[in-house]
Order: sequence, then C-alpha cells, then structure tokens
Amino acid sequence: GRWPAKGGQVFRARPERFCNPALGGTGWTLNNCRVVTMKTKILVVDDEDFQRDLLKKLLAKVGYEVQEAQSPEVAMSMLDREEFQVIITDLIMLDMDGVEFCQRDRDTNSKSVIIALTGYVDLYDIEKLKAVGFDNYLMKPIKLEIIQAAIEEGLKRHQS
Repeated sequence: GRWPAKGGQVFRARPERFCNPALGGTGWTLNNCRVVTMKTKILVVDDEDFQRDLLKKLLAKVGYEVQEAQSPEVAMSMLDREEFQVIITDLIMLDMDGVEFCQRDRDTNSKSVIIALTGYVDLYDIEKLKAVGFDNYLMKPIKLEIIQAAIEEGLKRHQS
C-alpha cells in the first residue's frame, strides 16, 4: 500500500516503521489509518519522583508529549493554563488524593481521559472510581503495553 510520510513522501514499505515515532515515524495509528497531526498531551500526577520519571520516559519514548506534576495542587494550576488529552494520576498522595483530584477536574467539565494508577487497588472500590469520573485504573508496577492500550481506549471512547 501507499503510506504518506513526513514531507508528503510516499513509502512502499512496511508502514509500522514510518508510523512509530520511536523509529522516526510520524505517529500515525494503523488500526484506523488516521493521521495524528498533534502529539497526545499527557499529564502525569504522582508525588513519587521515581514513578513520575519512569512514566514520563516510557510514554515519551513511544511518542506522547508528557508533562508532570508532583502534586494534585500543581496539576490543577497546570490544568488552568492548558489542556491535556490524558491525565494519569496516582491515587494515594498526601494533601489531596487522586479521587478528590479527579472529582475537582471533572467539576470543571474536563474532557480529559483520566486514568488512576495505584499499587493498592484493594483500598478502592472500582465502581466508586468510575462514578467519580475515572476512565480506567491500572496497577503498579506498570507495563508500557497496558498503559498505552488504556490511553488509546480512553481516547477512542472520548472521541465517539
């Protein structure tokens, strides 16, 4: 098939190479052949430096634009200034937990996909997380394939 790429060139090769930003591609998705004209912006909210850094590196490696906040309060001020398509937040944090953060963000009529990330899923009722406004929840330690799938699933759901 013919696959447009950077600069309007056409390649007659395996499209995966040209679609994968990690391989120098343009970041197109193959499942519906749509061109992604802008990187998906993700905000990672976690009070643990290691977790934030890890998520930022993993997600940036596969082509997402990632910013980080070390607390929900910092994240709220960032959200006042710019929009993020996806927010990934830890649930257990000091001054404001992830549930309260999600509620506050949803109160602003946010259209962001919000994904809960925790090592203690037993402490939270999954139905309550959904009722508060979370689109998905994931367990630590994270696997890149799983978090990517949750992001793409959430984006598709919000687009329809």
